[in-house]
Amino acid sequence: DGASTYARHRLHLHIRDRLQQMHPFLLSALSGSNSTTAKAENSSIGVDDLVTGALENAFITMDQEIGKNRVAHKIKGGCTALVTVFLLGRAYVASAGDSRAVLCRGGQAPGRQLTEDQTPYNDRQRLQTIAANHPRLAQGEFSPLQFAKRLGRRDLGRRVLCRSAFVQGWFLKTVSEEDLLFPLITGDSKKSRLLATIGVARGFGDHDLLVSDSSIAVKPFLSCVPQVVPLHDCIGADDFVVMATDGLWDVLSNEAADAVVKDAVSQSTSNRCVIAAQALVGAARGTWQRGSQTPDSRQSGGFWRLTISDATAAPDDSQAKEAANGTAKEPPASLDDISCFVIPLGWLSKPPTPAEVPSADGDN
Repeated sequence: DGASTYARHRLHLHIRDRLQQMHPFLLSALSGSNSTTAKAENSSIGVDDLVTGALENAFITMDQEIGKNRVAHKIKGGCTALVTVFLLGRAYVASAGDSRAVLCRGGQAPGRQLTEDQTPYNDRQRLQTIAANHPRLAQGEFSPLQFAKRLGRRDLGRRVLCRSAFVQGWFLKTVSEEDLLFPLITGDSKKSRLLATIGVARGFGDHDLLVSDSSIAVKPFLSCVPQVVPLHDCIGADDFVVMATDGLWDVLSNEAADAVVKDAVSQSTSNRCVIAAQALVGAARGTWQRGSQTPDSRQSGGFWRLTISDATAAPDDSQAKEAANGTAKEPPASLDDISCFVIPLGWLSKPPTPAEVPSADGDN
């Protein structure tokens, strides 16, 4: 949509500008220089802290620019953002939204999810804090509390398990009239919704999004601040990072993606990252099966379905799990848009030599 297209052309420029502002401090942190012009006021501030701050600030500036120019440039909707920055022999993954980065390790080492899917369920405490501190935003239509069950009038006066913005665990609360309001967050994991409207809690845009049939703005609850994950100490010569949108992760588990990448790169030496990305998209798209039933149980000429194994079913896909266990037919493949990149990290396993790290007091 408009927000994603605009961010695609502008986000990297904001990242570059913010990193350039940090240039003297980065060099000082790397070299241990005591230069009065380069030294940060707090000597405990390291390279990761500086890069993380630069990326966070770049994302904030990007979202502000979209908001400022959305009318003049006709920027509609919103988008998630997932970025990997390579700097000074290190990698930094920044994510705002439900796109995901997964580290695929060389050899027999298992893959590892790097970023958290920033759904309303996973970002619960931040969202509940906003609702609790600024009750006018919800206009008395939504409850900031999360209950273990959907409440009805029969629950008035009963004690029900509950979570608030200020706790991780559950506690018992006596249900009052105001608790019967529609929950701020419904569902769990990938199926959760904020204000019964949107399935992500972070990203760019959506400045004009309103709750259906109301004047409640969704934007005050959303955040553009990314989760930033540094990668340097754990990188091996045969490691890759998979970056993909939720269209892939809705149907493929991290383990399945790791297996697909390892199989693809082991069979090819040229363009192996492109081949691995294509293989991932192909796995998520599934295979064409004739005579399948559509979701509304009508016969159709065919349907795209996953080829399921125990390692393929996404963790929160109950239909895929049933198929993997042999108790149901293969679930539908992903029909969502998919963007996927496979990026080699092997060169990061070779740290820069002292000669490659310029002096904090030297030329840029």
